[in-house]
Amino acid sequence: MKKYIGTSAILWLLVIAPVIQSNATELMAASKIDEVKSFVVGVENIDYFPHHAFKRADKGVALVILDLFARQMGYQFLYQEYPIRRLRTNLITHRTVDFSYPDHPSWSPEIKGNTAIIYSDPVVHVVSGTMVPRELDGIAPEMIKVLAVIRGFTPTLWEGRLNSVQLLEVSDAQSMLKMVLLGRADGADMDLSVANYHLKEMDAEGELVMTKSLAYTRFPFYLSTVKYPKVVDQFNQFLHDNAKQIEAIKREYAILEVLN
Repeated sequence: MKKYIGTSAILWLLVIAPVIQSNATELMAASKIDEVKSFVVGVENIDYFPHHAFKRADKGVALVILDLFARQMGYQFLYQEYPIRRLRTNLITHRTVDFSYPDHPSWSPEIKGNTAIIYSDPVVHVVSGTMVPRELDGIAPEMIKVLAVIRGFTPTLWEGRLNSVQLLEVSDAQSMLKMVLLGRADGADMDLSVANYHLKEMDAEGELVMTKSLAYTRFPFYLSTVKYPKVVDQFNQFLHDNAKQIEAIKREYAILEVLN
């Protein structure tokens, strides 16, 4: 006796079962995030306060914002510091960190390659330019012969003139400013909020300025991931829903997002 598969059975096999399987896969992915309550956030091991400085008791505006998000979601962020290049490779190659901060699509292209990296909405904007002695405000680009930079940073604003400028690499923001104050560098490539904070700490407030005669720009810092795009979606919603509170936090840390 031959057995025939009824129409309803065929419908089940061809239409309903695949839909159920697809939904089940999505639910499993969502539940995986719910189960993973702790995430490793890789951070730069430099003092870039007030943005981030994870060796300080007050670790800066970024940590306040990230931890506020983690508390709202019931997550725990475990921070690990790395030199800049190692941070990139740990995110992309070794996958030993779940998120990286700060990050930007234009950074470390030789490491990132074609990796599908998910970036959040901007966490904060920085004003990047060149700090020079106040008496040299308005200096011409060709007068900058030695430029102080943090080791591992790329002075993108100077890419067209790097053949005529010597880079003086140092370990942190205060060292950059010291090189200019001591006359060992003609300028320092850095963020305005960071420069102002550290000049005040060094009792040199106002002695250096970010001159508008040299290239400057405003660009964002992002949170990035390869492994958890849905958490980034949640973070973006958090940034939107808590915009007023986040702006108040930035004001508390004197974050300057425009050059007046």
